Amino acid sequence: MPGRDRQTWPAFLRSQAHAILAADFFETRTLTGARLYFFAVIEHATRRVRILGATAHPTATWTTQLARNLVMDLQDAGATAKYLTRDRDSRYTAAFDAVFHNEGIAIVKTGIKVPRMNAIMEKWVRSCRAELLDRTLIVNQAHLLHALREYEAFYNEHRPHRTLRAAAPLRPLPQPIQAVPNRPPRHPTTRPTRRRPPRIPTRHLSCPDDIFGTYTVGSGHRTGPLGDVARSILTAARADGIDDLARMERSMGSDAAAWATEYGTVRFVSRLAPERNLLRYLPHPVTVRLASGSTTDLVRVVAAGLVAGAEVSVSTYTDLPPSVTTALSAVGAAPVTETDKAWSRRPALWTEAASASSTATPPWHIEQWTGGPTWPSTPNPSPSRAGSRCCPSCASRQ
Repeated sequence: MPGRDRQTWPAFLRSQAHAILAADFFETRTLTGARLYFFAVIEHATRRVRILGATAHPTATWTTQLARNLVMDLQDAGATAKYLTRDRDSRYTAAFDAVFHNEGIAIVKTGIKVPRMNAIMEKWVRSCRAELLDRTLIVNQAHLLHALREYEAFYNEHRPHRTLRAAAPLRPLPQPIQAVPNRPPRHPTTRPTRRRPPRIPTRHLSCPDDIFGTYTVGSGHRTGPLGDVARSILTAARADGIDDLARMERSMGSDAAAWATEYGTVRFVSRLAPERNLLRYLPHPVTVRLASGSTTDLVRVVAAGLVAGAEVSVSTYTDLPPSVTTALSAVGAAPVTETDKAWSRRPALWTEAASASSTATPPWHIEQWTGGPTWPSTPNPSPSRAGSRCCPSCASRQ
């Protein structure tokens, strides 16, 4: 295999980058559809661009004059160019090449239909089109020259270049600031990055409670001993064989923590359903009606009312287990067994009491909200009560 007797093109570009200029003609169109040609030159080493002129008719005389202007600019800038790479466009005449030969600058022609040999210039043309010409409506030649001059100043003085390590061709990056020797750091490395709340230990909060005892709010479920009230209710439920005791115990701790911390230094939102936490926000005298459903849900709602400090009474359609009845009676929530008809007459009794005394306040009647049916229908239910989720006293006021 024969060896190379000449230097490769990439090696030539890298070794002579400080002495190479690249030139090219390219065109654009105005609003009227007229074609305008302009001529630009870029330095390989510094990426500095010079836009030498624009015209609608690039003649040989005009092109030669641009070459003379470029030579004078290079002399004024003190540039030491030795090569000018260009394509084989017919606009480059012999007079154009002669101007550079007289200054000791060799003309290097790229291959036919090989734009990658002049890749740096072609890349700048693409940038100019994408950043300027494709976004600007050119009116005429004067407008084009003005826009190109502005873009040339931006490109040379402000636009960062990856090849120059984010510097601009005419504005190098400033020198990095050197650290002052023998000076201690302003912020020690052992200092925590964020301040902890002064009153709350990280991931832990112990809260005492008269009813539920001491419980812990952390990243997981609440743990800790329960108070006498909660313990008595759980013991009674366990003795009667009520299902899902673990969920009941967690829900009691959740309500206690939410009530103590919802408006305090820590906000913890319970993961339970909103209706199962309703009584936390309504610490008024309340009667809980178990129309249907499980005893577990009833105990859950009653415990929420006790935590909130509400005066709770219980109404059921059937007798509760003995142990649960005893436990609820011990905490002031003795259950009353009554039929749906007797329960539905309570709003009428309240209405009569309100008529007799203008200062009477209505008791709070809330139906069992945890999966039970709506208010039991009367022999002649009104449309406002049918399917209602509230109590008859509220329905009567609709």
